[in-house]
Amino acid sequence: MTAANSYEQRKVPYMGRFFANLAFDETVSVSLANLILKLLDRLTYGQFRVLATLASENYLEMLIQLGAERREGTFSSNDDVVAEMDELSSIGLIGVGQTDGQVVPLTAVIEGSSWRTMDLYRARLTPLGVRVHRLLGLAAMPDYERDAVVASLRGQA
Repeated sequence: MTAANSYEQRKVPYMGRFFANLAFDETVSVSLANLILKLLDRLTYGQFRVLATLASENYLEMLIQLGAERREGTFSSNDDVVAEMDELSSIGLIGVGQTDGQVVPLTAVIEGSSWRTMDLYRARLTPLGVRVHRLLGLAAMPDYERDAVVASLRGQA
């Protein structure tokens, strides 16, 4: 329990940014702020890392490569990162990018039961996910945290 709490304490700086950014963002209503706060309470630090990774265009090329290798059966993504992505999908923070630029829920596409089988390069933040990413200041997350997400998607520890 102590180890888990210690790991989750890494959320604290981002939560601080959330409150600071929220104070100056007039586009966030009180009800939306309450909804986002409830969502943030549910999210793990690992999910913060996934959101930061998916928001970075620099990682899109890696996700394309990973998806191709995974389809060939070279490896299987770690269960934890797949579960994190599936949960982020179920609460509406990530979805499947479409050719017209829209992001739809994972369950709205034919092959969309889980990110275990979905092409990783199609993972995108939903409009709510983009807003959460911005309010948390996740763009400031260090690259080594995003690299850890990619490694886990590649099936590495």
